[in-house]
Amino acid sequence: MANNDYGVSYEPIVDLKSMEIVAYEALGRFRYQDKLIAPDKFFKSIHDNNDMFFYIETIIKNFQLENRPS
Repeated sequence: MANNDYGVSYEPIVDLKSMEIVAYEALGRFRYQDKLIAPDKFFKSIHDNNDMFFYIETIIKNFQLENRPS
């Protein structure tokens, strides 16, 4: 976890009538050997190791870094 292995992928939510993007869904991801691992594969480990706070904090920090004004 110390290597910023956790991140977020953003998926658009589309209004099917207008075909416009109306929102984005943030999906937690774990990077391992250049692959993104879905939450159902790593959440149990995070929960069992009491790392959930660190995981959420890491995601928020990464979001802030990626979206700060230039």
